Amino acid sequence: MEITYLPFNNDELPCKKTFELGNENYSLAIRYNDRFDFYSAELYDNDETLLFSGKLTYLEDYIDSVVENIDSSVKVVPIIIDDVLKEYPTVTRISSDNFDDVRLCVEIF
Repeated sequence: MEITYLPFNNDELPCKKTFELGNENYSLAIRYNDRFDFYSAELYDNDETLLFSGKLTYLEDYIDSVVENIDSSVKVVPIIIDDVLKEYPTVTRISSDNFDDVRLCVEIF
């Protein structure tokens, strides 16, 4: 298993960055909804075709369904790194107060 993280911070949002996930390059766009205080993401392939869109939920895989052209062994999980060593997480949701502490960890099984 390989784990890396995708660097995003609140000051640069909305933004779109390209990353290698598995053996393919994808673009991930992150947006903040200030009305309801949540973050969403859109995943695009090399041809800028939208593959998946959804809300970022703390400690849950962003890609929560089977999506054509996305390797199912790739998991993108928002987490605060310090929570890995704790019995219980320090937060229950991603908000503007903690987004800069959250890392989008990419696990490849």
